[in-house]
Amino acid sequence: MVSPDDGDEDNTEKAGWGGGGHFASCIISVDAVRSASALRRLDILKFFKKVEIPPRRDGGKVTRDEIYSDFGHGVRWGRRDMVQAASNKHQEVIWWLYRNTRAPRAMKSVLMVAVYNGDIVLLEWFRAKYRTQGLDPDSEDEDYEVGEEKL
Repeated sequence: MVSPDDGDEDNTEKAGWGGGGHFASCIISVDAVRSASALRRLDILKFFKKVEIPPRRDGGKVTRDEIYSDFGHGVRWGRRDMVQAASNKHQEVIWWLYRNTRAPRAMKSVLMVAVYNGDIVLLEWFRAKYRTQGLDPDSEDEDYEVGEEKL
């Protein structure tokens, strides 16, 4: 079986991930992303990013036509993937997800996990990143998270 770690060459085509092949029209689930985040598998997350259909300019989800026309794969980033990484103190995964994927995040939950774990490095990152921005103005509203616009 071909894996993304075999040598320096690009094996996505050989494995059938690069368009067509066994994995054509595959949607990489939020559970797969969360599991990779929890296990500190940055290599897998980067692989998912590499085979992902590029994000739409309007911020919309990947369409069925895009998935079925072999442009790549839909990847379901978001919400709790950073929480899974924070639960296991995987700061490099948290930062990579934050910088490289566009998705709504449960940032309040990430902060709470950092407090619970005593993760000073992650707490310092929050302090530097959100110094002038308050966190959740309504702590009872679970749907409102840092970075989301509330109408």
